[in-house]
Amino acid sequence: MRKTVLLLASMATALVLAGGAALAVTSTDAGALRGTESRDAALDRALEDLVALDGGPPGAIAIVQRGQSREVHSFGVRNIKSGLPLRANDHMRQASTSKAFSGVVALSLVSARASSP
Repeated sequence: MRKTVLLLASMATALVLAGGAALAVTSTDAGALRGTESRDAALDRALEDLVALDGGPPGAIAIVQRGQSREVHSFGVRNIKSGLPLRANDHMRQASTSKAFSGVVALSLVSARASSP
């Protein structure tokens, strides 16, 4: 039971941090990075750093869609024992962790709308 709780907590943390990294990287503020390659490199570094954290998730994945272009950014593994890498079509059991992620996305959208003229 304890391992399941720890796994779910690390997945929730990964989702929130990856979502925050994606939002931060795609920001259009004056100080934001310019160009698709720079944003992608920054997102890759953020995902790598997340997976490298002590006690962090074994893997993290972000699927970025810009118009019709879709790119998969993933680091780490989907199975610790086998070392198999993450794929875009892998299924992950999120349980209640998706509530936290949905809340972060909703609050980010509300914040963005409130700050726009």
